[in-house]
Amino acid sequence: MPLYEHIKLMLFPMILSNVIHMVLVKLNVLSFMSLPIWESAFGKNKTWRGVFIIVFLNGLFSVLISIIIPENDLSQLDFTRLQQVSFNQNPTSSKQILCGILGLFLGVMYLLFELPNSWVKRRLGIGAGELAKSTIQRWLFMFIDKSDSAVGVVLFYGWILQLEVNLQLELFAISVIIHISLAWLLYKLRIKSSL
Repeated sequence: MPLYEHIKLMLFPMILSNVIHMVLVKLNVLSFMSLPIWESAFGKNKTWRGVFIIVFLNGLFSVLISIIIPENDLSQLDFTRLQQVSFNQNPTSSKQILCGILGLFLGVMYLLFELPNSWVKRRLGIGAGELAKSTIQRWLFMFIDKSDSAVGVVLFYGWILQLEVNLQLELFAISVIIHISLAWLLYKLRIKSSL
């Protein structure tokens, strides 16, 4: 499958679900779900609302986007490992349903790989949404903030679909560039409170 189709399948759902999540946070929609997952460990910004919205929307958008990917490109993907992991052993399962399951997993990976960075920052006394006081730490954590979730998403995507390492590295680089650009745009639009 061409690189741009992987970008569509792996990144577009993530972009859409994250932008919608940020807008919903800004508008305080589903506020009853804005309970921290574990405030003392990860801070107040990692909430159950984020878990629900990102995982659900990523799965939904993965289905919708897979519909516009040509069938011959989708058929090049090896969903065997995904079927084993998701207990979906039916080889005749719809590729769109498999893409939806993949999207749910990618949403989970996105969130899981953000947690260690939050945990380390809380241990160092850096508050949720705050910047580190030292310049080195500030730049280091800014880079980690924009790449930690990409590591999880790309590693899982590459492993589950058995992709070559060089393709995974390309997807990682593109993911980080898009994450930085999108964070800057959302900050400029005042949807996101910090970079």
